[in-house]
Amino acid sequence: MLAAGLSASIEWLQSYSPSRVSSLLDLISNASGAFIGASLSWAGRWIIPSMLGAMMFEFRRRPAATLLKAYVAGLIVFAMMPFSIAMDRGRLAQALQSSNFVPFSMSPADLKLAEAATLHADDGSMSLLRWRQLKRWSRWTAEAVSFTILASMLQHVLRIVYGFCPRSALALTAYSCGGLAIVLSLLQVPIENRGCDTTDVLFRILGAAAGVLAWSMFGYGSDASSPRESRISPGNIARAGAALAAAFILYNGMLPFEFARPADVGERFSSQAMWPFFAYAVSRFDVMMSDVFEKVASFAVFAAFLATVFAAAGPLASARSKSYSFRILSAVMTLSMGMEFVQVFLPIRVPSLTDPLLAVAGGTIGILVHAKASELFAFARAHEMLGPTTAVDATSSVESRSLADRLLAALMEPDSDAPRETLRESLQRMEPPHRRSPR
Repeated sequence: MLAAGLSASIEWLQSYSPSRVSSLLDLISNASGAFIGASLSWAGRWIIPSMLGAMMFEFRRRPAATLLKAYVAGLIVFAMMPFSIAMDRGRLAQALQSSNFVPFSMSPADLKLAEAATLHADDGSMSLLRWRQLKRWSRWTAEAVSFTILASMLQHVLRIVYGFCPRSALALTAYSCGGLAIVLSLLQVPIENRGCDTTDVLFRILGAAAGVLAWSMFGYGSDASSPRESRISPGNIARAGAALAAAFILYNGMLPFEFARPADVGERFSSQAMWPFFAYAVSRFDVMMSDVFEKVASFAVFAAFLATVFAAAGPLASARSKSYSFRILSAVMTLSMGMEFVQVFLPIRVPSLTDPLLAVAGGTIGILVHAKASELFAFARAHEMLGPTTAVDATSSVESRSLADRLLAALMEPDSDAPRETLRESLQRMEPPHRRSPR
């Protein structure tokens, strides 16, 4: 009611403005939005606690499966960046035309750039074309690594948690990873500055195959009933993840690897592009958002892995200290400032204070996400879930089970309402007809 009253007041004031027009449609739209917001707030009072409780219950019973679901959700979020979705018919037709259905083929924009660079023999255009090609390889490598991790996690969940045999686990992994690879590419069609690329699907599938192979070599044994000790500890995984994230950041920061000694070093540091976010003011919105999300997300992942490394080296309390965050942000700033110095000697790159600011923002987000995840992990391990029981077995309450558990229980448990026969009746059915007693 307050929001509707505010909207009515604004519409009444707009009737006295010569450049504005009051509208009943605006009033209805604003009141409808207020009603939807109030309804979501009311529904969230019991939906959000229920979701958190179910997530914590599953995390306590099946932590590997919960992490796998969270990782898949993260892949979907990263695939839809920068969330500039356009559903109009013209945009979809343009996205289909710019899509690459032949693996490793150049996009129409790259073909035009290559023709212009060859025709005019422009060094800047050739460097830009090389930058775009190497940028594609960095994206393909990131897709392959992400699905390598996905397949390894899925193999662990299917073989160790649920006890599937090797062939069944391999078939489910191939089906799940292949389907997700196609779905992610379809989701990227309506997103501006993304489009569909069949090479992404190819590298995702190759990454999934590498993940299955890596799990069989470095994970647990082939016999899921008697797993041997894993050869890779969480600390080593975090160190490898931090190293890969740093390599990805350095690779993208030093593209196109055409170093030259600039004659205008002073002008590069005193140019307008040195000011924070100046270059974004003259660029397209979708290109700007893609660059911002990519840089913030890459540094957030790097900081989260570093936080995991530092937390594994000592108690959790030391991970929350100020020195812990200071060391991570120092590493983030050193990496970012080092790349800005190198970009002075790259012909098509311009140093700016924008990247260090985005790096600090990404590092802060990574530290906060790791801290909140650690608190949720500690809380879930220290507290039992409320309810009649917390065990998921044949005797547990139906209300406390998830949908999958209830479906499995319906296949395994006997029906209490089904007709039953005694042992004597069963033995009589097994006897020949001429030997059965009248009873």
